[in-house]
Amino acid sequence: MKIRLVQFTGILAIGSASTEATLAGLETFRKEVEPILAKRCFGCHGPEKQKGKIRLDQLDPDLMKGKSAETWHDALNMLNRGEMPPEDEAQPTVEERRKLVGWLTKELRKAAKARRDTGGQAVIRRLNRAEYQYTMTDLLGFEMDYSGDLPSDARSLEGFKNNGASLGMTALQVENYLKTARK
Repeated sequence: MKIRLVQFTGILAIGSASTEATLAGLETFRKEVEPILAKRCFGCHGPEKQKGKIRLDQLDPDLMKGKSAETWHDALNMLNRGEMPPEDEAQPTVEERRKLVGWLTKELRKAAKARRDTGGQAVIRRLNRAEYQYTMTDLLGFEMDYSGDLPSDARSLEGFKNNGASLGMTALQVENYLKTARK
């Protein structure tokens, strides 16, 4: 009972810390970043004009849960390369640029970490047929059809056969691995 209570309290603390970090990032955005964007960027990427089909005023500043992280990442790259704002436009001050780059970098890192997090669970994936064939040949030192009895691999949305999300393990696959091992 005590262990479960401690685990539950730990989960609540982690969730609370994550929410507080997100709220702090959004508060920083509203107070420090959004005014700079309104002053330096919304003229070309706002409600009036949308150069490059980009509206910075409509991007979700919640990079953890929002769907705009990739566009924010592109904006950070353009800032870092000096491509935005263009040379013929008013440039942000050193302090404004520091705030923009700092906020974007921090929030993108938090979002990337959150997306990589598995919640403490180990993600297990199997080898696809080709990987299994090469591995067994390397391990045992002789050619044989090791993957012939295995079911064909599903393709991911991107068309790859080695995407971890599509390489789960089924009972049929375990059975076929054992069958191949007995040969």
